[in-house]
Amino acid sequence: MRMRIRRLLTWRKALAACVTVCLLLIAAFTVMYLVIDIPRANEQAKAQSNVYLFADGTRLARTGEVNRESVPLDAVPEDVRRAFVAAENKDFYSDSGVSLSGTARGIFSTVTGGGKQGGSTITQQYVKNYYLSQEQTVTRKVKELFISLKVDRHNSKDDILAGYLNSSYYGRLAYGVQAAARSYYDKEVDDLTVEEGAYLAALLQAPSRYDWAVASPADKRNAEARWGYVLDNMVGEGWLDEDDRREMRFPVPLDPKASAELAGQAGYLVDTARRELIAAGVGEQELAGGGWRITLNIEPERQEALREAVSAGLGASAPVPRSKAPKGPDTPKPDPDRQVGAASVDPRSGRIVALYGGDDYLRHYLNNATRADYQAGPTFAPVVLAARMEAEKDRGAWTRVRSGGPRSGWG
Repeated sequence: MRMRIRRLLTWRKALAACVTVCLLLIAAFTVMYLVIDIPRANEQAKAQSNVYLFADGTRLARTGEVNRESVPLDAVPEDVRRAFVAAENKDFYSDSGVSLSGTARGIFSTVTGGGKQGGSTITQQYVKNYYLSQEQTVTRKVKELFISLKVDRHNSKDDILAGYLNSSYYGRLAYGVQAAARSYYDKEVDDLTVEEGAYLAALLQAPSRYDWAVASPADKRNAEARWGYVLDNMVGEGWLDEDDRREMRFPVPLDPKASAELAGQAGYLVDTARRELIAAGVGEQELAGGGWRITLNIEPERQEALREAVSAGLGASAPVPRSKAPKGPDTPKPDPDRQVGAASVDPRSGRIVALYGGDDYLRHYLNNATRADYQAGPTFAPVVLAARMEAEKDRGAWTRVRSGGPRSGWG
């Protein structure tokens, strides 16, 4: 039996099998290259509004006034162009337009449900933004590979880079580096410094997380680290002097100009819903493309009750309608240093039915109800202590209670 197996598995047969597999792969690759052609530009340019609804179907807000403007490549300072290349694809000017290893990782991640993976070249990202959709499927990734090969053959590197800069999504509903320059620094793209260009280049990795105006402390650290990574890569490529790099400081962007639709609590609710969608796998650019109707679990009556409770319990830190504002000498005075966050949760379903994020989204973008840098534990300690003491009282036993830290004053 062993002799028979050895005769079947000779090195010649093994070599023949390997050659056959290679020829089949080459044939399949050739056929797909011939069949898959460069398509027309996608429909992303026809962005629509997103409509956010309360749980009862009434409208909460409408968003989607897309800021989009294309500029020629020579309008973008050379240092800014290099910042994008340093951030995303240092070998851009010498590669074939694709990264086989990056594409393989992306396909494997899609098949196994592992989420998005990096590794695409600038050409591949441009093809995805301009010709294809943002969906995470094997079919889309295969098309991206072959279209990128053809685009790299037929277009110059400068044309590809211009398309990439003008089609990328930078957050704040800004498409293109010109719109991003205005949104984040209120200037034309040709006035951007290398530091500002490096931030915009860093932003592309995660626009919603790295937007300085709404980023958590951890995301701000990550954004600044990514900004430093871009500049360090520029030094490594010989595009930036090392001494100049050491003197550079992070260019904090301006706060966004929010739509009046997002005034009050509406902006916090919309931002929370948008982040939940992104966390669930919806692409930021896909969501920004519009056409979504998004129904939240927020109930208008409970939302109003929560806002009134915050206003009544903490002075005038929450905006109150003029008709309901208290009058007289006992009217509470606003405390400008106080920040309030609250949420109301249905204990049966776990759904958030009301959420208070702060005084006004147009004045304070950070959502106090969801930001991770606040420690809620000490806030609830008095409640826990009071409940325990009430239970002890009901049993007729008064005991001294500790909260895991300093001794309570109650006993």
